[in-house]
Amino acid sequence: MAISREQLRDVAQLALRQRGYEAKIRTTPGVAPGARLIAVKGKTKLKIAVRTSQRRELGLVPGAEGRWKTLSSVNWMIVVVPSKSPDHVEVLCFESKTLIKAFDNVVREHQLTRETDVPVFVALDPVRSKGSTARGTELKALALWSDEFETKELGRESRAKQLDQFIARVTREFADLVGVGPERVIVDLRISSEVKKPD
Repeated sequence: MAISREQLRDVAQLALRQRGYEAKIRTTPGVAPGARLIAVKGKTKLKIAVRTSQRRELGLVPGAEGRWKTLSSVNWMIVVVPSKSPDHVEVLCFESKTLIKAFDNVVREHQLTRETDVPVFVALDPVRSKGSTARGTELKALALWSDEFETKELGRESRAKQLDQFIARVTREFADLVGVGPERVIVDLRISSEVKKPD
């Protein structure tokens, strides 16, 4: 089953919900939908960046003043990649400060030139994927937590997302039609057990 980047980003929200967080997409200009999230649980509110990779590696871009772009503005970074187990996807969550330290160490140990807007790639595993130019530092071992999901779960999650989007659209359009706020509209869709024959 081919897994799109959009589906991989959706898995990050699924993983957060299973850990008791309410996950909301944070819209940011120039950033793909689902690549920035807000996760809320009780009084805890976290800003999260989501990255995907088919090669099981993470790339970060150096910014001004020696900082790493994106990491300075989020609490966690979630990386979603194909698992080494067949028909599974792996979700890895890292604290920003952990990744900053790890990438700083890679730059120093490999004597890399930190060029603004030129990404540095680090492998999640000790052995890099074929064709990868990432550094093998076993980044996965630094994860705050990790989960795995079967790829067939992604289909169910995708259908649930489509239904949510459909209901949101119907709610908004009906509210506009009758001139009320969408918070006053209740959508109740049902499937009849009887099939009515046309006249």
